[in-house]
This record gives sequence, C-alpha cells and structure tokens, in this order.
Amino acid sequence: MGMPLLLAVTVVVAFVLLPVHSQQDYILDDTSSTDLIQFTPNGTQIGLDAKRCSGSDIWIGNAQSGYEWNGMPRFSVQILNQCRTGCDISNIHVYCGQFSSATIINPKVFKRLEINDCLVNDGKPLKYGTLLSFKYHTSFKYPLSVASFTC
Repeated sequence: MGMPLLLAVTVVVAFVLLPVHSQQDYILDDTSSTDLIQFTPNGTQIGLDAKRCSGSDIWIGNAQSGYEWNGMPRFSVQILNQCRTGCDISNIHVYCGQFSSATIINPKVFKRLEINDCLVNDGKPLKYGTLLSFKYHTSFKYPLSVASFTC
C-alpha cells in the first residue's frame, strides 16, 4: 500500500516542477515593422536587430599551437559568435594585415580579399554560439581583429 502512494506523490511533484510555457513567452515588439525583436520568458531579447550586437560579440582567438610544416610555427584561430542577444552575425570582415599561410586554408572559412581585409565564413551568417576554426603556418602570428560585420 505504501508503494502506490509514493509513486503518486513522485508523479505529482515531477509534474509541478516542469516548466510550463505558453504562446506568450515570445512577444513581437511593435516599435518598428522592420526590426524583429523577441523576448524570452526571462526578459532577454533575441532576434535580428543591428542595435543589439557589437564587435565585442565576435571573439577571435589566435595563438601558436606548435610546429608542424617543415618546422614552421603553426597557429590556431578560433572565431566565436557570442552575441549577447542570441543573434546571427554575417559579413564578418577582419583586419588581417598581409595575411598568408604556407598551407592552404579553405577560402569558405577564411579568405584574404585584399591587404588588411579578410572575410570570415564566406560572408554567410555565423550562427549564435558557432565556433569556426582553422590553422595557418607562417613565421609569425598575424594580429586579427574585427573590422566590420552585419547583424
């Protein structure tokens, strides 16, 4: 007799603790018909709105990661979309000096367009939380920093 009662209490407690979401959890803001602004249940804004992302939402890590190709230093680059509002970021251009590599880098991942202008992800959106990475080989580390982007 004690076992069915315990099972019933467990089921009721589990049901009560599950989050319940309604269709009102995501609200469209009517401030502009061209801006898509949504809010999560805790009040955080998400969506596409250029006012809500900045260059600091794109993190670039660039560090030496060993020696590989004919004893030449190998560098690993990681580019992360850490947009604080959950947005996708596209047309990411990076200041990259005269970037070059002794080994081939997939041009859809990272491509030098001209001196001091490199394109990330072929200009396509880098989804929120996506980490893009590649390696290059050269005698010194190229400084890389965000030049421009589209939210």
